[in-house]
Amino acid sequence: MQRGSLIRKNRKQGPDVWQFRWSEKGPEGRRIYRKRVIGTLEQYPSEDAARRAVVGLVSEINSSDRRCDYMTTSIGDPPVF
Repeated sequence: MQRGSLIRKNRKQGPDVWQFRWSEKGPEGRRIYRKRVIGTLEQYPSEDAARRAVVGLVSEINSSDRRCDYMTTSIGDPPVF
């Protein structure tokens, strides 16, 4: 379960954007860093507005996170006496 981080990114051309960053565990156990542009500062003038826009993405990331999956393990049939 994670919240990720939201940063303001300057662009060489065009308006600044909000970028959401998070990490996932890869198949070999290594950490994979991901990022996605949420929108411009014109679309989301405050960090709170950008954070509200990213709520769906955070829940999607957490639902696909293997750490959040719970598995039941059965040991087998109970011993017979």
